[in-house]
Amino acid sequence: MLGPAELAELFVKFRTPPAGRRLVTEAREKSPVRKVRSSGGNVVTHYYSPKMGRVVSTESHTAEQAGAYLYEFDKHVLEYWPQPTWLDLLLTNPETGRVNGRGHYPDFMVITDECIYLDEWKQASYDLLDILSMSGQIARRTALVHFPRYLKGHVSEEESYKLAMRRLVESMPIDGVGSLMELSDQLHSCTNGCIGVLKRLLEKALKRALDNGGVWKKRHLSKSLPNAPQLDAMIREATVGEELLAKTDFDSRAWDMLAELQNSLRDDGV
Repeated sequence: MLGPAELAELFVKFRTPPAGRRLVTEAREKSPVRKVRSSGGNVVTHYYSPKMGRVVSTESHTAEQAGAYLYEFDKHVLEYWPQPTWLDLLLTNPETGRVNGRGHYPDFMVITDECIYLDEWKQASYDLLDILSMSGQIARRTALVHFPRYLKGHVSEEESYKLAMRRLVESMPIDGVGSLMELSDQLHSCTNGCIGVLKRLLEKALKRALDNGGVWKKRHLSKSLPNAPQLDAMIREATVGEELLAKTDFDSRAWDMLAELQNSLRDDGV
C-alpha cells in the first residue's frame, strides 16, 4: 500500500491533473463505491490480498477474479481497487451524431509504477472479435486474453489436459472419483479439450452425487454430459473462433509480422 508521500510522488511523475488526483484519492478512500453482488448469473468471490492488506471482492469468478490475481502477482502493480468510482459517460452515435448519457462502474482502478488507469474485464465469446477490428482506438485500448484448448493428437497437450483433469478430480470431496482418470482420453474429446467445460461437467456430476446421498456413481457423470448437438456446437464455435483469431482481412502482413517477432523473442533452446 502506498503512503501519502509515495502517492504524491507518483502524481508528479505522471503529471496527473487535479481532477485525476481527486478521482484517485476518492477511489482509494471509498472503494468499493457499491456493494459487490450477484444477479443470478455471476459468482461473487472474496479473497484476502496481501498486496492490498484487505479482502478484495469481485463480481465474476472468471474474468474479474482472473484480473485481480494478475494484479496481485504483477510486480509493477502497486495497488488495485475494485469498483473504484462511478463514471458519467457521453456516447456519440457516429451515424446520427446523437449524444446519449450512460453511467458505469469500472471493475478496477490500477496504480502501477508506470501509470494509473481504470480497467474493465469481460468474458466474451469469439463472435465479439469483430468489435476489435472495427476501431483502431478500441484495439489499442483492449487486451485480448485467449486461453487455447488442449488439442488431441499432440502428446504434450494430451498430457497437460490429463494433469489438469487429475487436479480437478483430486479436489472433488467424494470417494470413488479416482476411476474417472481412466476416461481422460474420452473426456478430452467430449469436452473439446476445454478445461473450463471439463470443470463445469465435473461440478454438475459432483452436485448430482451429493444430492443423492454422497455416493459416487457413473450415472452422475453420464447424466451431466452434453448431448450431441451441444458438443457439435462447442466444436464448431471453437474451430471458427480459432480461425478468426488468426485472420486479418486487410493485407497488412500483421500475422506474419507478429509471428516473426514472437520467434525473435523465444528463449534460447526453446
